[in-house]
Amino acid sequence: TWDTDTLHNTGANTELLTASMDGIWLVYAELTWAAFTDTGQRLIQVVNQAGSVICADTRFSSADNRAVVQGCMSQVALVTSNTVKLQVRQRSGGNLNADSGRFGMLWLRPLA
Repeated sequence: TWDTDTLHNTGANTELLTASMDGIWLVYAELTWAAFTDTGQRLIQVVNQAGSVICADTRFSSADNRAVVQGCMSQVALVTSNTVKLQVRQRSGGNLNADSGRFGMLWLRPLA
């Protein structure tokens, strides 16, 4: 894990990534849910500071105890100090761990 441009603050608002400059950013998320025998829904989504969905992935687990891997990515225009947040939800009917995950963003180019 690396943060070369202070996109993540470990002291406050730790759930957010913050654009360090105006531009087009590639925002991405990936999550692996623990194996669990159910047919519940899993959702990951990245939202901007206004709550609008940037990217999302919804899946249903299989009943044969396999891990569920989800991912999404999108290009989005952000100005300095705009934030994005990863949200995850599951409806298995019980507690369900996430085995691993990634959430990040990469500056691609200036705004037109």
